[in-house]
Amino acid sequence: MIDLQKFLDSGIARNGVPGAALAVLTPNGVEVAVAGVINARTGVPVQEDTLFQIGSITKVWTSTIAMQLAAEGLLDIDQPIVEIDPSLAVGGAPGAAITMRHLLSHTSGLECDLLLDTGRGDDVLERYVEQVRDEPLMHEPGELWSYCNTGFIIAGRALELVSGKTWDQLVQERIISPLGLERSGTLPEQALLHSAAVGHVHALGEPYRPADAWFFPRAVGPAGSVFTSVRDLAAFGRLHLAPSDVLAEEGLVAMRTEVIASEELVPGLTGWGIGWGRFQWGEDTVYIHTGGTIGQYAFVVVHPGSGSVIALLTNGGNADALSSEVYNAIAPELFGLQPAGPRAPGVTPAVDAPFGEYLRYGSSIVLRTGADGPEVELIEGEVETGDGEHRATFPLLTDADGTLTVIPPGSPGATLLLPFTLRNGKSAILVGTRLYVAAAA
Repeated sequence: MIDLQKFLDSGIARNGVPGAALAVLTPNGVEVAVAGVINARTGVPVQEDTLFQIGSITKVWTSTIAMQLAAEGLLDIDQPIVEIDPSLAVGGAPGAAITMRHLLSHTSGLECDLLLDTGRGDDVLERYVEQVRDEPLMHEPGELWSYCNTGFIIAGRALELVSGKTWDQLVQERIISPLGLERSGTLPEQALLHSAAVGHVHALGEPYRPADAWFFPRAVGPAGSVFTSVRDLAAFGRLHLAPSDVLAEEGLVAMRTEVIASEELVPGLTGWGIGWGRFQWGEDTVYIHTGGTIGQYAFVVVHPGSGSVIALLTNGGNADALSSEVYNAIAPELFGLQPAGPRAPGVTPAVDAPFGEYLRYGSSIVLRTGADGPEVELIEGEVETGDGEHRATFPLLTDADGTLTVIPPGSPGATLLLPFTLRNGKSAILVGTRLYVAAAA
């Protein structure tokens, strides 16, 4: 295998990543490399036990707990959540059909990014559900796949109700302790005891700098608030290679099994299971999740066929490009598979695009004809950036078959835009993994 240390040293320099940790787990053990600094302001180096936030990879942890509780007969993932407890009623009358399977596979129809601050107490998830209860659904439960943080937060509350414990306690008791993870947690005060990476953010065209905030509100926990060392993340990945006392075979298989097929919104993506994304690399399936918080980006790939895991943690810069380099350098030898390549951009201006404004909570996009031709303006609010409103404009391109794409700066490939009409008659568009619905005329 390649020299991980030399590879990571050059990779972070090439991609402007302040600091990173990389682990490769095989049946023969774990190899770890670290490079760079935890904070560009202090210059403190990354160590093997440095904590990074794993963001949405937390969703796989939450899903794992759900399958544990299901195995114990405490949870039926196909039961409507309002039958689990009436306090889980969300989304009005259409929301009565939402099940845990919907929540854990991004098919609930809930608004995707209601990342609300409901305080610091143990009742944060209860209060969160109360605050989002009346938000209308974006689409019918089970209609399509659209990435949804909100659904996982509500799922976390359901786990609390059936177990009688807080989500943070469940993570500690059901994952961290039984796996012997020594550098993992869910609350910021736990991170104070360790070396902890700081995220780095930037506005378009400006240099990266340490973020002004470190952590999401506590209510976001089940969707994205675990932090861990790269060795601990690899150990969590090992849990999903084979059945064990922590995760039985039925739960392991259920998490890998496709709940819904998906357009190739991300290169190689074929569908989603419970928690995991299913990706086609060569002739086999790998299970992938990524995560982003306030300037921190995490990646984990699990390949049961070779008994191997790749885990990468970063604190800013062009982390997506670095992850692509990691996959391409390691996976062919380790997995015997070639990772899916980046999406090629369109070649002509998209003059027939469905122009207009499309909305989701905290963000909007506008497809229009600009001075230089068709373009997309992306407007991200504080909830998305953690650093005030960001605006960026990109050329809107199309392929011969009408596929719409944009090319974000620094991205290893193009981002797909997929327009369609929802069952309720509204026009909508998937931009990457996020659903936007047409603004009212």
